Amino acid sequence: MEKKLQSKVLYDPESRGRGTAAVDVVLVHGLDGDLVETWAHTTTDTKPLRRVVWPETLLPKVLPRARVLSFGYNGDIYHNNSVAGIRGNAGALLSHLRSLRYGVDQARPIVFVAHCLGGLIVKQALCFADVDEHHQLIASATKGIMFFGTPHCGAEEAQWKRLAQRYSRLPGSRGQASLLLEALTRDSNDLAEISEDFCHVAPKYRIVSFFEEVTWLNTGELIVDMTSARLDVYGERVVPVGADHLGICRFADDNDMTFMSVWQEVRDVAPASAEALEIANEGDGGVGEKAELQSSDPVLREMPSVKGSADETGEKGKRSKGRRSRSIRGIFGW
Repeated sequence: MEKKLQSKVLYDPESRGRGTAAVDVVLVHGLDGDLVETWAHTTTDTKPLRRVVWPETLLPKVLPRARVLSFGYNGDIYHNNSVAGIRGNAGALLSHLRSLRYGVDQARPIVFVAHCLGGLIVKQALCFADVDEHHQLIASATKGIMFFGTPHCGAEEAQWKRLAQRYSRLPGSRGQASLLLEALTRDSNDLAEISEDFCHVAPKYRIVSFFEEVTWLNTGELIVDMTSARLDVYGERVVPVGADHLGICRFADDNDMTFMSVWQEVRDVAPASAEALEIANEGDGGVGEKAELQSSDPVLREMPSVKGSADETGEKGKRSKGRRSRSIRGIFGW
């Protein structure tokens, strides 16, 4: 069945009687992903099997006033008739997010968490929002982005096809691969343009790029290596994760070091909401004490920032701004 564009609220503090949300965490899945399953960890060495969807269960324990939204699109590798592409899905993400934030404080911070292709969609969406008056409030409210295995510099097409052959939900006749696959190769024009455009807006956000350290199944290869997973922009944090390309954003419990990095980054990039979150935690069975004790993540604290020239970044943005303005007109029709 063809997947449709959709969004889902995975957790809303107001509906749980925990007050108004202090931050919106927006999840965007990747290639062949799903708006829920991408973030679900299943423990296979226990009976019965234990399934944990961390945005629904783990995150509310430590950040009870963080609303969690998930955006879904057709990222299937095979049997995908969608022609939306990265730009089309980026425009849809902005439209969905604008609707989900209707009637709420538009200054409420936004933190994006994106896996694989989802990171490219987020980058393009923020480039659009930066020059589109209808979505500039989203750009200004965005405080941070966490990329998980996002191929900023692309990957070899053969690697993606190996991933597709093993992971596709349709193991029978596979047919022609999705056009999205072409956008992820190292020589993709789309990939190069998105990366260049994003240099203009990247300094506005706190960025953490997580990269996989475990090879994919029996191929002995990484799907997205560190070189491709890092943006190389000023102030970026680059963090290794002891998991493969699919497991990089799945957490079994709240002791997972990567999960700790995630929730602490959400709190840290939303300083206006930090006090509110901690107050809510203190009234939630002692979780606030845990947040205080773990307020400085040793992994992120010791990882060096990627050095770069802010002036150079700004010059790249100036050169690309005109082209970005032209490309957005094709998406939003003006």
